[in-house]
Amino acid sequence: MATLKQIAEEAGVSISIVSRILSPNPEPSGRFSPDTQKRVEEAARKLGYRPNRYAEFLKRGQVPAIGVFMPAYSNRLIADLVMGLAEGAAAAAFPLGLHFALTLDHYREFLRANGNHCGIITYPGFHKDKETKKLIGKFQDGGGKVLLLNTDIQLEGVPVVAMDNRHGGNLAAERLRDHSCGEYLLMGSFPGRDEGFEETLRHYDIEEIRRLPENEWENYLPRMVERATAERPLGIFAVNDLLALRIMRFLHSQKVAIGREVMVIGYDDLAATAECYPPLTTIHQPFREEGKIAIEKMVNVIYGQEEDSVFLEPTLVVRKSG
Repeated sequence: MATLKQIAEEAGVSISIVSRILSPNPEPSGRFSPDTQKRVEEAARKLGYRPNRYAEFLKRGQVPAIGVFMPAYSNRLIADLVMGLAEGAAAAAFPLGLHFALTLDHYREFLRANGNHCGIITYPGFHKDKETKKLIGKFQDGGGKVLLLNTDIQLEGVPVVAMDNRHGGNLAAERLRDHSCGEYLLMGSFPGRDEGFEETLRHYDIEEIRRLPENEWENYLPRMVERATAERPLGIFAVNDLLALRIMRFLHSQKVAIGREVMVIGYDDLAATAECYPPLTTIHQPFREEGKIAIEKMVNVIYGQEEDSVFLEPTLVVRKSG
């Protein structure tokens, strides 16, 4: 690994200037020229310099790593998120400690075990639990740095990186409206996705939007399918891909022409959605990008910078089902 001395020789400056420029908390501009800073940064990149996080944080009595709490799900979304986190951490030269679990007890243990880490990134599905807020607050009181993923919770001094689910619902509604659907059906419920879907249709003065819980649709769907035609199809938005795939399997059993008489849109862009018949139109969430952004913000928070929350926009993946 390149040393500060080697970088100084390559850039033609003193070791002290290299140290100040490459410091995690660089000095204000004015101590050295922009040209000097550029030469030092280019020399560092050329020589493959990576900061020694271990030496830096062990002096502070901290573990030089970022703890990450993730839900114990095995799907594309979590895989993409982990890849993004890993890529971001590698670029920032910060090791990650990954923890996968689903319960509040496991989360409590995670916070206890990571109390002396540089910071933590957490994605529990129980952020709104009052005890969870207290646990995070206690962690912060002890000097812990926190970033939250995929939640609408708001805690002072804690940035959130999440998906704009309302925008995803908007996209699904716009797509079905483009098909001139005669009826619109919202299957399941997910915060933000429901509201985005309904607000977009109402913007176009479409008020007849049926909502069906996940466990009741088989009793009502056949009657709506009977009224559907190729000219005025039934538009179905399922709030997740697994529900959409179950609906498509049922429609196949009823000999319904999916993509003609009935349009189906899912949400998540799981791997199976491109391989089913017909391939499922769905909403893709940029979880890999989210992971990279989370690391960038977490590193900034660790070094004392304030970071705003950010909500990433999903995109529509158009296939044959809708």
